[in-house]
Amino acid sequence: MFLENPSANWNYDQICKSRYFDISWINILEITELNFVNIIRNPNFSIEWVRQYPYLDWCFLTISTNPKFHISWMKMFPLANWSYRNIVNNNNFRIEWIGVVPKLKEFISCCNISNHNFQIKWLETYPDLGWNYANISKVKDLTYEWVMKNQEFKWNKYDLLLNRNFMRSFTLHNLRTFFKYIKIQKWWLDIYYSPRTNVGKKRLKRKYDELFEY
Repeated sequence: MFLENPSANWNYDQICKSRYFDISWINILEITELNFVNIIRNPNFSIEWVRQYPYLDWCFLTISTNPKFHISWMKMFPLANWSYRNIVNNNNFRIEWIGVVPKLKEFISCCNISNHNFQIKWLETYPDLGWNYANISKVKDLTYEWVMKNQEFKWNKYDLLLNRNFMRSFTLHNLRTFFKYIKIQKWWLDIYYSPRTNVGKKRLKRKYDELFEY
């Protein structure tokens, strides 16, 4: 349709957002009309497009937010204007990336710790980094034991109640505590009523003495 009517009033923004969009289209489209932010946000986007056409007006700040982003992309384009803040806040962020690009440590406060990929062990491995603990109660693998061990944090009780893993571990903790008490009570009753233990012998003697008091 475009080839048949190239001079028509085409909506280039919608073309860039199209689910059929492919980077090869730039060979027939007017490049100055293209919105590269929309191209980067297109679900078909691939870093290979950037490698294939490095001279185009790519926005690396937006690429840093792409859901397909991987730390290897920074190695491909080390001189690009990457956004460390966006990379740390990207849903794909992994703690291993700070070993590849140490500068990411400076922006760790931008890491959303309520992100599904976030793991509580990251805080244990790197306790000195500037973590933003605002959403710590939402961490998916948070446990009751970890909360008890770190009571200095400002825990959000509402978020804890909605945190499935926390509530599961809290329930298991209470069950274990309950069964410990039951075990102790059973142990004490066995000793108390046994005629072969010192406690049991004293109890029987006391009962025997009480009978003759009357």
